[in-house]
Amino acid sequence: MQDLVSAFYYARTLDFVNALPGAEFPINAYLDDEVFPLTIKYVGKETIKTKFGNVKCIKFRPVLLEGRVFKEEEDMTIWVSDDKNKIVIRAEAKILVGSIKMDLKGYSGLANPFSSKLK
Repeated sequence: MQDLVSAFYYARTLDFVNALPGAEFPINAYLDDEVFPLTIKYVGKETIKTKFGNVKCIKFRPVLLEGRVFKEEEDMTIWVSDDKNKIVIRAEAKILVGSIKMDLKGYSGLANPFSSKLK
């Protein structure tokens, strides 16, 4: 059981190695005194440009509750580093009043080398 924020962090631990784009991973989530099934949809791998250089990422979308904050179910996309750290590099969301883009600003003390960063 995960709250909504921890569900996104939990999604980093899912095994996407043999997943095909479109594969779905169910997670039980808790929001507003209610348990609901949250689905994480694997989109694929993508190299994105960041302030640290190009970073190889795993890209997924949580299937969200539409109507509260999000217009559509798949209005959020999350990119995590494609290495043992699985750190969140970027998250983008379309919300009812606009959009949000979040980029990693810094990192330190990683447990493993940041091997997804291309030289």
